[in-house]
Amino acid sequence: MFLISIRKHLADPHDFSSSDYLLFFRKTGDANLFEPVPDFFSHISGKRLLVAIHGYNNPFKDVISSYEEIEKLEKKYGSDDYDEIVGFAWPSGNSSVDYYSARERAVAASDRLRKWINRLLEHADSVDVIAHSMGAQLGINMLNAGLDRPLRYVFSLAPAINTNDLVQFGDRLNQFQNNFERVLLFHNPGDAVLKYAYSIAERSASIGLNGVVNLKAIQNKIISIDCSGHVASHQSYFHSPFIFRMIHEFLEQSK
Repeated sequence: MFLISIRKHLADPHDFSSSDYLLFFRKTGDANLFEPVPDFFSHISGKRLLVAIHGYNNPFKDVISSYEEIEKLEKKYGSDDYDEIVGFAWPSGNSSVDYYSARERAVAASDRLRKWINRLLEHADSVDVIAHSMGAQLGINMLNAGLDRPLRYVFSLAPAINTNDLVQFGDRLNQFQNNFERVLLFHNPGDAVLKYAYSIAERSASIGLNGVVNLKAIQNKIISIDCSGHVASHQSYFHSPFIFRMIHEFLEQSK
């Protein structure tokens, strides 16, 4: 698996690096090995990529663990769906009191993500994005800024965004949705983190609870999937077989 990190010293949860890390990650026994990738763009040329973006309050070890799980579940349920997985690590904080500062960093991180996505789109056959929770903030800011060519699919898991985050684009919604073909939005009305903590922090309801409603300008490009009874908690989306079965079924039907 490839890893792009914009965290200071690769793993710092609070600060940005002055330059980006691009590494190949593999596990040998209990050790995590990170190796430089001199020929990355040649390697991904013409390939189908899945880019993973984690959410808020993720120490580096949890980021790596989550991306390992994505790789494992993708191989199990969709072995022919992607050629490579690329994880993206941003300074998302590492405690529950980091929310507002992490939200600000999510906005700042979106521009660096956008530059990487454009470079991947230039070389790869297709690029899909899977983003969890506050990772969706990076995604919508990136899409609002615009891409050199559209993403194929976006898989948004329990997005920590609300309808107002989309309404604020106003007339730019048409431009916004031209940057992707389709979004699969995985939501859960019983998600306690979004139902209580997010609602208190943002004073509004996340679309990660009930999907996108009352926004006809964009609803035709979004497929909402209710995960009730399938995903145990807000933190377990990247670890859910249900999510990856649904993604595989969608990709098979889209061929």
